[in-house]
Amino acid sequence: MRDGEYALWSILFAHGLTAALTVYLAVRGGYWLDHRLGTAPWLMLALVLLVVAANIRLLIKDLVTALDRGASPPSGRGGGSSQGRGGNNKGRSPEAGEGEED
Repeated sequence: MRDGEYALWSILFAHGLTAALTVYLAVRGGYWLDHRLGTAPWLMLALVLLVVAANIRLLIKDLVTALDRGASPPSGRGGGSSQGRGGNNKGRSPEAGEGEED
């Protein structure tokens, strides 16, 4: 897998955990409110629907953002210059102020 695929799987995994936790809390909180106020099962259903809609919206927003970032190809195979990672800089012109000798 490429780094972009790992990023998408990471987003999906994180949102899966978030969705599971927030839906659980919505069910428990809605159940408690329904029994306290005598409105069973309407508050629980309303909270669960609200949480599911919010989770879907956030997932879509994060996926679109991640895909937009991945749409422009990085420069070079590693996504950056080889400076600072043990690569050599032979044949490269020095940047302004870098590597200039008098």
